[in-house]
Amino acid sequence: MKAIYTRKPLFTAACLLIFSFLGFAQTSEETPQQTEETMIASQGTVNIVQDEKLAKVLELKKQVNKNQGSRNIYRIQIYSGSLSGAQNAIKNFRKDFPNVSNMSDWDYPNYKVYVGSFRTSIEADKMLIEIRKKYPIAFKLKPKG
Repeated sequence: MKAIYTRKPLFTAACLLIFSFLGFAQTSEETPQQTEETMIASQGTVNIVQDEKLAKVLELKKQVNKNQGSRNIYRIQIYSGSLSGAQNAIKNFRKDFPNVSNMSDWDYPNYKVYVGSFRTSIEADKMLIEIRKKYPIAFKLKPKG
């Protein structure tokens, strides 16, 4: 009797092991179907739901990046001289280039007018070519920061 009881658990374990392998086996015909399902699933749409606070934080981060990046901004100087000359230079520049930002600064003993805000030297060089057509004394500079 003892021999039957010891064989029965071994036989049951062996049967379970064999049937488990057969139940989870894949054939080569099933592989393309799975690939197609994966492709169909990857072509779906994704909806992202985010809190409004996240959008505000991202906008603040953009502003901070702009302010920090101002140290590495190339500008073009178009004038250096008296206050009235600087005001005239700004006025005329706004007429000639309405889409380019400008600013003036007082650096003893002269007022200086800077225009543009360029992240790379190449961008500043391209604009400098256009500006020099009207302001031949203009030159590019990178402020110390």
